[in-house]
Amino acid sequence: MSPSEETQEAGRLGTYRAKRWLECTTRVVAIPWVVYEAPAMLAFARPDGRYGHFDLAGYFLSGQFKHRPLYVESKAYSSPGHQGDMYVKYLADCYYATLAFGVDRQAEFMWLTWHPFGALSRWSELCSASSIRDALSIHESHLAGEEVDDELCEQVASRLWIVVLHERQEHHLVPSAEMVALVRQVEIARQLEPPCSQWP
Repeated sequence: MSPSEETQEAGRLGTYRAKRWLECTTRVVAIPWVVYEAPAMLAFARPDGRYGHFDLAGYFLSGQFKHRPLYVESKAYSSPGHQGDMYVKYLADCYYATLAFGVDRQAEFMWLTWHPFGALSRWSELCSASSIRDALSIHESHLAGEEVDDELCEQVASRLWIVVLHERQEHHLVPSAEMVALVRQVEIARQLEPPCSQWP
């Protein structure tokens, strides 16, 4: 296997690891779509007509973000690598995807990695509107001459997530498959209950 093939395989395995971990959070999210199986479900059109895609897509089952779609970019890195540059592109793509999907979809976007990246002094700014504007200035060719919408940058920033996983967290701080199935079954059943069942 060549180095590029090894990198691709590591990325593929990392995507499925991310899916497993996210689904093990039980009440938070279900991830039915993976780019290796259903790329069309993860694609979006940029203003210049070119297409981008995310690695995973699903939706929140309950809580504050109930029924909101979630798009995930997974990076199975054991070092910072080139994540900094890739994250900048991801920020621009979150903006483009929100343009394509429409703000009313209320899509959330998650960067999930196994290693921190970028300067620690800027860590708190990675999910800011200013970082999105900076990313768009770097990848402005995809804007096809459109003006950057500052209000949209603020909205996208409010929907960004960064998760840094540790292998022990991934493998030892998740419930069993049986428990995940039980919690999900109870949550779905609760959502299907007719409103009148809660009347006195």
